[in-house]
Amino acid sequence: MTQKTIDLGGIKSSLDFHNKLSAELNFPSYYGKNWDAFWDMISNSVDLPNVIRFTNCGHAKKVLPKDWLKFQQCFYDLKNQYPNIKCDAVFVAGNGNKNPLDDVFEVINWLKIFASPVIIGVIISTLIWFNSESIYVRLMSVLILVLSIVIGIYFAESIRRTEGTQEFMATIYRTPELDKEEGIK
Repeated sequence: MTQKTIDLGGIKSSLDFHNKLSAELNFPSYYGKNWDAFWDMISNSVDLPNVIRFTNCGHAKKVLPKDWLKFQQCFYDLKNQYPNIKCDAVFVAGNGNKNPLDDVFEVINWLKIFASPVIIGVIISTLIWFNSESIYVRLMSVLILVLSIVIGIYFAESIRRTEGTQEFMATIYRTPELDKEEGIK
């Protein structure tokens, strides 16, 4: 299994982006340095590593948002249109070095996600518990509480495994209407 790490932190223009990709992926000298040419290279012309880990993707996305979308689309299309080409692209927002506090924030965000259905379950169970004397109804309130805990765990774990709790919470807290006013996309 071959792996390659490509740091996108220093790019400032579309040409820088293509030069970096060309140099790191050993594209031939006739590479056209545009997204159609990039697609031709990765889908037909060059041998790609099994895993390409792109670091500092947050910088690339911020500096060149349109190029970033085309770049990601190329790897999405590669995976869907050419499943025989075994190349997984991994996009890391930062420099790839894990911040020691990331685990702490991951746990905190996991607990926030877990708490959402559990709080609803606690409220419903409490209302049922205190409004009935029947043992069966109270048993049902306990079952609702247990079910809300199971749903909370399932929801938090599925998010942690797919996109990560930090990315999920960032999506929730994002304010696209403010970004539009500032000209950020």
